[in-house]
Amino acid sequence: MTLILFAGIFALWVALRLVGWPLVNGRSSYTVVSDWPHLPPGLVLGQTTGIDVDSQGRVFVFARGEKVWDSDIIDPALITSPTVYTFDGESGELLNSWGENRFVMPHGLSIDDNDNVWLTDVGLHQVYKFDTAGNLLLTLGEAGVPGSDAAHFNRPTDVAVRSDGSFYVSDGYVNSRIVRFDANGRFLLAWGMPGTAVGEFDVPHSLDVDATGRVYVADRGNARVQIFDENGRFLISWHDELQ
Repeated sequence: MTLILFAGIFALWVALRLVGWPLVNGRSSYTVVSDWPHLPPGLVLGQTTGIDVDSQGRVFVFARGEKVWDSDIIDPALITSPTVYTFDGESGELLNSWGENRFVMPHGLSIDDNDNVWLTDVGLHQVYKFDTAGNLLLTLGEAGVPGSDAAHFNRPTDVAVRSDGSFYVSDGYVNSRIVRFDANGRFLLAWGMPGTAVGEFDVPHSLDVDATGRVYVADRGNARVQIFDENGRFLISWHDELQ
């Protein structure tokens, strides 16, 4: 729980610094830094869909640039500008960018304990693993081909990696399931389906794992967080607590 709360607080902190939203309700010790990050002239991040921090404190941002997703229809054209940006966590200076001509509709970004960068593309129905320099290490799913079997996704949203290297994919806008793979990307198991009952999802939009192996799923359409053990056995749901 501590991990999830910290991750959420940090993500909010970075988002506030990126877009300059003020805190208008309640009390906070945070101060918005309105000039963070420092973008080169002409650079447009656009819709920013994923953000995480590596072991060196660098902030990685997954962005759509000039492309906008505002309906169920996704333009299949590749984004020609960089989509992954690395910023100095303190100064906000742009350190690196990559991912041009590779993604259709960026969505989730997460960084594991070994500083691998995991990305999902809801337009290509794929999951990717990169190093921090942008070198591709692993691809799952078939580009542009949705599906619900062990080798396909349908608009996957996020990735969470365990300490042993195995990982989970929230899959996602259509399949409404969680899929687990071993460290080499071999399918292990899947659970979930569209619905409102325990173990069912309405757009599992994000997920994380804690040190004990519990899997936390942000079940967006059902306005709750469902918590499972490492093999998908339901443990508890946070619902009323989030209202």
